[in-house]
Amino acid sequence: MNRPTNRRAHAFTLLELLVVIGIVVLLVGLLLPITLRAVGAGETARMRADLVTIGTALDAYAQDYGRYPRVDTAGTGFAVLGQALIGPVPALVAASDPDSLGVPLNTALTDVSPGTVGRDGTTFDDVYVAVTDEASTADFGNTPNWQQFGQFVDGVEGAGFSKGADSRLTQDPYLSPDSFKINGSAILDLTGKPILYYPARAKKPNIYTAGSFVGLDNTSLFNANHNIGLLSGDQFAVLLGDLSRDGAIGQGEAAVVENNYVLLSPGSDQRYLTVVTDGTAQEQFNGNRTALEETDDVVVGG
Repeated sequence: MNRPTNRRAHAFTLLELLVVIGIVVLLVGLLLPITLRAVGAGETARMRADLVTIGTALDAYAQDYGRYPRVDTAGTGFAVLGQALIGPVPALVAASDPDSLGVPLNTALTDVSPGTVGRDGTTFDDVYVAVTDEASTADFGNTPNWQQFGQFVDGVEGAGFSKGADSRLTQDPYLSPDSFKINGSAILDLTGKPILYYPARAKKPNIYTAGSFVGLDNTSLFNANHNIGLLSGDQFAVLLGDLSRDGAIGQGEAAVVENNYVLLSPGSDQRYLTVVTDGTAQEQFNGNRTALEETDDVVVGG
């Protein structure tokens, strides 16, 4: 005859619970960085694909006009990109000025960030674009945070372009505004940062001569001044492979881009690489090489 036995459910002791918690914390600590890196890599890949799409639109523009969009005013490269591919500023008509054709009055500006467009409300042509993160309504129209820039209106509501004097004849934009975030004249990346645009000099110089590859004027292949309010000349040089920052491609360096244009995004971390400026010339060179290798900044050329 079998006798019934009394079995008590085994309960975890405090020590066992602490061990389990410790294992879970350890696993989380090991897996979280891997997960974050995977997410960041996915975002970077998406940003690169977006920049390639913009590059295709730039090529279509060049086929129509025989050249890539030019940047004539310092700091406005990203704004030129938006105006050339999507069209003059979208409809942002201020209630106090219904005939402003989409250009908001200074008094209508609220949240200001790079790409925000406004005018002073007295002269039709006094149109300005915010070109730095420090731009505000308090210093509206003043450089270096604002730049007077081009013709932001063409009589066409929303994206697209008017053809000639008849604004009823329109052309579709080269890039669909529904596919990208837009702020005024700026095309934004996934994180909301402006996508920077640098057209190459039409006549290609010898990039192995000092100052001929990257510089602060149009004698170089690429002019760092085109987006100088959002990216320093040194950062731009290193991102393009000029690790010594002498404006040329020298020994131990390779040009990341040397064709018709450069498109840039700061990547998923929303900030561009940090340039090494301390130490010997060789230490700076090596430090900048490491910074370029480790950055998630996205660089696309065409």
